[in-house]
Amino acid sequence: MDVPCRPRLRAVLLGSLLIPLNAVFVIRVEVLQASMQATNLSLFFNVVVTLAAVVAVNALLRRLAPGAALTIGELRVVAIMLSVATALFGVDMLQIFIGLLPHPYQFATPENRWETLIQPHLPNWLVVTDPAALENLYRGYSSLFEGNNLAAWSRPIVVWGIFLAGLMAFCLGTASLLRRPWSDHERLTFPIIQLPLAMTANDGLWRDRLCWLGFGLAAALNLSRGLHTWIPLVPEIPQKWDLGKQITTPPWNAVGWMPLSWYPFAVGLGYLMPLELSFSGWFFYLLWKAQLVFRATLGWGPLEGAWIGAQGIGAWIGLGITALFVTRRELLRSLWGARSGEPDAAEGMSPRSAWLAIGLGLAVVAAVGRRAGFSWGALGGFFGLYAILVVCIARMRAELGPPSHDLPRGGPDRILLGWLGPGAFGPRDLSLFHLLDWLTYSYRSHPVAHQLEGYQIGWRSGLSLRSLTAIMAWAAVVAYFAWMLLALDTVYQYGFSARIRSFLDDAAGQNWSELATVLQGPGTPKAAFIKQFSGGLLVTMALALIRQRYIFFPLHPVGYAVNGNWTMSHLWFSIFLAWLLKLALVKGGGLKAYRRGLPFCFGLMLGDCIVGGGQCLLSTWTDVPVRGFFP
Repeated sequence: MDVPCRPRLRAVLLGSLLIPLNAVFVIRVEVLQASMQATNLSLFFNVVVTLAAVVAVNALLRRLAPGAALTIGELRVVAIMLSVATALFGVDMLQIFIGLLPHPYQFATPENRWETLIQPHLPNWLVVTDPAALENLYRGYSSLFEGNNLAAWSRPIVVWGIFLAGLMAFCLGTASLLRRPWSDHERLTFPIIQLPLAMTANDGLWRDRLCWLGFGLAAALNLSRGLHTWIPLVPEIPQKWDLGKQITTPPWNAVGWMPLSWYPFAVGLGYLMPLELSFSGWFFYLLWKAQLVFRATLGWGPLEGAWIGAQGIGAWIGLGITALFVTRRELLRSLWGARSGEPDAAEGMSPRSAWLAIGLGLAVVAAVGRRAGFSWGALGGFFGLYAILVVCIARMRAELGPPSHDLPRGGPDRILLGWLGPGAFGPRDLSLFHLLDWLTYSYRSHPVAHQLEGYQIGWRSGLSLRSLTAIMAWAAVVAYFAWMLLALDTVYQYGFSARIRSFLDDAAGQNWSELATVLQGPGTPKAAFIKQFSGGLLVTMALALIRQRYIFFPLHPVGYAVNGNWTMSHLWFSIFLAWLLKLALVKGGGLKAYRRGLPFCFGLMLGDCIVGGGQCLLSTWTDVPVRGFFP
């Protein structure tokens, strides 16, 4: 057996230097201009652009100074660090976070009564309350390092950093335990990692004509969009239509908004999915729409909650429980190995270390939660359900590899309030639920997926997974402090209420307004939520059971769970095109034809990320926003 290779320090230093640069990249594109929601996607375009630049410079170094060039493993270490860091930069993580903490103090008025309804239940060491710092944050033309601004944020940054460290330890331990059973025993494909692996291999991809053909097609689409923005006389190649506008007759018009969009990067990612999964990826979207028509026919009204609502939440919980069930033997074996101190040098952590990371991580989270005033019941219920959702996200990425996965407004608090009602919790618990909205907003950039994929990239590359554990932990530390300093300074310069174009402050306002409604509303459970949640849970488990008994059954529970929300509404047709292309190639030419089509699909992804993402970044300096390649 080959001895795993320990990455050299220079790769870690390079990744550490590139993390702040990528923070600036994301800030300018997503926060300042809001021209593209890049971190909504499973494959972060800024990571692809940065990795392509590093690979290009490295190719030059191999010719001029071979000893200074990075190895394939070192290039992949850089990619892993940037992916883990960007996960924290995401719209559904730290971007929401910086808008959430100051909002209930800046926008408290006599009319909304937030000063008496909300503020007394928020610990002042977790939020930002200084009036001058708040005024500067929303007005702009200031800096994080002026006046009392940094002092107002320093304590929340430190305490939330400790909380996030516990959460990341839990996720790392979970990823370490799940990698081997899912990769080695179940042979899950981890589709998202295929592009970074191909980009960093020995130049084969970059010399393939089909790759450049796909790149050229995606580049042409993006350039037409950019040129149309700068020179309106230049026509834009259409990529999006709304079928819902053409359907006006009841009950069929209940389908509502139904985008028909084709995105090159999504076609490329869909091609990497197993056929039955890509089939489920578009079939269940149409099934969700058919359900809306059926409900309208019977006069049942809309679904409970956002988008597919409680059914989607139940499906995610069902998928998480199913994933734990099919992995139960390996998890129990690892627990026995933890008791006996059995080492496992091939994994990111030994069983004992992984379970210890999970336990200590949750202990840190619980300590902060209890200090903030959480009751034990609310704390245990929230993070117990959150742990199941974390496993669900990891499973989706390892098995399906969807272009995106979102569950809007589907946090554990929604489940608890739907089943038990707000009356089961005190005002402090309800307020703290909403203070954690940045953890549960939609899960699209959750770090556990990138940690698990990082381990899988390391395993495929012959890297020491023990070293990768420390490297990913370090990347998270660098990312957190880089983001807090750079993002806050940017917001202080431009002003949340002045020149920031992202929706982050609006999302915070929606969250706190919802809390005020809950605090003043009825405290009873929601019967509609319970019925639809249970339906989604049972359908997911039934599909999983059928798949276990009949392996060729074409419908997959992951496809059921991931569809029906905002992001996948944009992407379903691209997945359909990918399924159709792959089906035709496999039926016509078998595995050989499928493999020959891979470079073309990699090129589609590269063209969207490099050209589409690059012109979005350029537009932040010209102050002429160019719509990104998604949505």
